[in-house]
Amino acid sequence: MPAERRDRMKKTHQWMLFFLFLFFVSAILACTKKEEKLVFYQTTQIQKMDDSKEDTQFSQEEAQTGHLPESSLHETTQAAVETIAVYLCGEVCNPGVYVLQAGSRLYQAVEEAGGLTANARAEAVNLARILVDSEQIYIPNISESIDQIENETQNVISSAAVSSALSDGLLNINQASESDLMQLPGIGQVKAAAIVTYRNSNGPFSSIEEIKNVPGIKEAAFEKIKGMITVF
Repeated sequence: MPAERRDRMKKTHQWMLFFLFLFFVSAILACTKKEEKLVFYQTTQIQKMDDSKEDTQFSQEEAQTGHLPESSLHETTQAAVETIAVYLCGEVCNPGVYVLQAGSRLYQAVEEAGGLTANARAEAVNLARILVDSEQIYIPNISESIDQIENETQNVISSAAVSSALSDGLLNINQASESDLMQLPGIGQVKAAAIVTYRNSNGPFSSIEEIKNVPGIKEAAFEKIKGMITVF
């Protein structure tokens, strides 16, 4: 065989090996990419199934109870802003009931009411104090005597004390003081003192009906206050 022909066959053989090598490399790379796509597809499908299952569970719970799950309700509740309502009267430009964020101070309520009038005795009230839900705040006139202002201030203090004994808008007769109890219709100083004395002697009330055992508290008096009191 001539040398030239042998060289040509040798080169042809080398080129065949080179192309065969490229073919195997390409095949391996193609398989690797295919496996990666398959893994990604499977992972995506599993994630979609998990999300769908979670949404279905929430929908089923909402359908059965008519409410969202507790975790969702808690998040919604946390997002809600607590508010209080106070009645501002006396020497303010626009007396009335104002709804503010819990923790608001008196000066903020005064601002909502349009500010103080020219006749307001501003130094007689603490504009920096924190407001209590359901309280009434009276801004005195410059012509009022010290005694009159002190009486109005005492009314505000009594209102705040009542609020501390309230539970869900009801007066807790196991915690209320005499002045708290006197805010109830038909309960004067004598009956309020009798309630406190009975509680101290017999222990906490186990039910609101037990208050009828207190001397002076009859059925008629109980009917007036039963919707306003609690023992919890």
